[in-house]
Amino acid sequence: MRKGPFIIFGFVFSVGIMLAFQNCGEGFSSVDQSKSLVKSDISSQCTAKMLNDRLDLLIMRNDISCTDLKAIECDVSTFSPEVENSHFIESDCSSFGSTCIQIHRYFFNTKDASQRSLPLGDEYNRMEIRCSLFDKSPDGKNQNALLTEQGNSLSEAVHHLIETCTERILSVGK
Repeated sequence: MRKGPFIIFGFVFSVGIMLAFQNCGEGFSSVDQSKSLVKSDISSQCTAKMLNDRLDLLIMRNDISCTDLKAIECDVSTFSPEVENSHFIESDCSSFGSTCIQIHRYFFNTKDASQRSLPLGDEYNRMEIRCSLFDKSPDGKNQNALLTEQGNSLSEAVHHLIETCTERILSVGK
């Protein structure tokens, strides 16, 4: 029996596996996602590591402020059998003094998911609130979510986010 084809196949297969599952800790090359045909060129683990490294860099350069409310955006997701599927964006200026926070409101109709009576807080009848701290693009727009926290209310989620950011700055040595 000839072993040559099996050895070649094994080598090609091994190289393919190594390329597909390469360790992202070895360094990164920038990928311009806007020019990419496939928007998920980078694994989620590598993306998370890059954003984590980016946050550390911004902290070391003193280019980030935990209390800059203009750099915070929140998602409020409502899951209920009594709403229609929809999404809109609004600004909340009343809860945070003179600075407004951009809020993305998502509504998900769960009527088909469960036909029973749903108490508030059930998996098909609940609200999720998450807020993220973003870095800025050169034109001043929010670009990458560096930190995300959640809470039972908008103000609680923002408070948790600021607290986590402040702890992170202290841990990096600023």
